[in-house]
Amino acid sequence: MFLSGSQKARSVRQTYLGPSGQKRLSIVDRDKPDPEKAFIWRLPHEILAHIINIIASDPNHSPDNHGTWRQLSVKYRTAGFTSLELTDYGESPEATKQLIAWPKSLVHFYLGSFYDNPFCIDLPMLSEWLAIHKDTLKSIDIGSLSRGGDRRLFNACDFPKLEVLALSRWQLAGWSPHRDEGLTFSPLDADLLLGASLHTFTLDFTVHDQHSESWTDFGEREEHWVAKVARAAITRKAALRKIKIIFTPDYWTGREEDGYPWDRMDRIHDEISPHGLVLEYNKPALTKEEWLQVLRQESCAQSDTESLDALEMEDSERTYEGGDIREYFPRL
Repeated sequence: MFLSGSQKARSVRQTYLGPSGQKRLSIVDRDKPDPEKAFIWRLPHEILAHIINIIASDPNHSPDNHGTWRQLSVKYRTAGFTSLELTDYGESPEATKQLIAWPKSLVHFYLGSFYDNPFCIDLPMLSEWLAIHKDTLKSIDIGSLSRGGDRRLFNACDFPKLEVLALSRWQLAGWSPHRDEGLTFSPLDADLLLGASLHTFTLDFTVHDQHSESWTDFGEREEHWVAKVARAAITRKAALRKIKIIFTPDYWTGREEDGYPWDRMDRIHDEISPHGLVLEYNKPALTKEEWLQVLRQESCAQSDTESLDALEMEDSERTYEGGDIREYFPRL
């Protein structure tokens, strides 16, 4: 039920339910000529009345007003929806905390890309806010968050009913310059992630930016981290049965010494599958043979370019370091 991806995102809030009969509240950021009326007819009475009150009570509201929810409060633990989805989200931490506290109980929570949001929200903050629904939440999916946030992991062990957890890889160690510095496994990672009921953990490498993830983003550090989480789950006899890796890079360039990312994933798969733990991941963007062929072609092209540059430099030096100009004229 989301609006077309071709529509230009703007600072406009529409709140609506998904398919008829589902108790799900979704907030999206899309271009719509009349946001007050957009999809309002899909709302049950309690949500419709609340949205109308929000619009009516905000004297500064306009279709381009950023942060409709920011200065408004909701009735604590009163709403009937059980699934909250926030996509292209641009509200403040206080507004987000209020939204999470609005429903009587949450079963599913999804927060998409937080890219280019002026506010700071991180995993510990979300863990704290969602804790009021710890006895009902079954799935949590959190995309890439603020670059400057706390780099601690989400505490899945605080949610005894949580079965499915998806996190952005970029929250494991934050963004540059801390990206490599923090991507080192510790037993605390397993303590936080391996919840009592968690059977599926997804590590999402998607980059919500003008560029996709890099071919080298699943490297040695990522391989070691995933493998050690899996070993900890096996050793502790945790509920975890599946690890999913979302990795769909564009290939631009690379080096053979960086390794083939799917070799790394295959190694983890082969190690853990005999223990009943599944590693699921995307099909390769290029087969290893295709990748090696591209590398060889790039190497040959680079060698040809370097040879041509050397010849041009040699010719240039001869031009500038020529002998006496009289040598170029015939002697009389």
